[in-house]
Amino acid sequence: MGKKFFSIIIVMFVICCYVKFPSAFALDICTLDENIQSYQERRIRVSAFITEGFEYSFLYDPQCQEGKPLLHFELTSKIDGKVKAFKKLIKKKGYAFVTIEGIVHGPEPIPVDPKIEDRVKELYGGIMPVKTYGHFNAYKMSIAIDNIIEVKNIDDGMQ
Repeated sequence: MGKKFFSIIIVMFVICCYVKFPSAFALDICTLDENIQSYQERRIRVSAFITEGFEYSFLYDPQCQEGKPLLHFELTSKIDGKVKAFKKLIKKKGYAFVTIEGIVHGPEPIPVDPKIEDRVKELYGGIMPVKTYGHFNAYKMSIAIDNIIEVKNIDDGMQ
């Protein structure tokens, strides 16, 4: 039993260490913004400009909604890829063009307490409150980045 148990542990360790993330949907940030519910809690790959500062961290594309910040991001604790190149370029230039992978979180409905009176619910016009993300909850979607695949020093043409 001891050898069999030890063998199973070794096999599980090898599988955990060498199995890569599940495949990601490759799409652009405009498509993601238009169809966020389709990608809710799913793994995606997206290429866009990225920037971060003291109170902001978001992805954007000058070709989509005039460069409006569309997607809040956070770097996971187990991030892979070109993290050093990303941080170096952000420090130098303030933004970078990246291809990243991660799990998308979108506008999730917030449960409404059933004890709330109907007259109070009517004040909201029947609109369900939704969870938002980022500083001051300014974004309707977020991505937990776990892989930075590519970092490019490209001008975004917006300054």
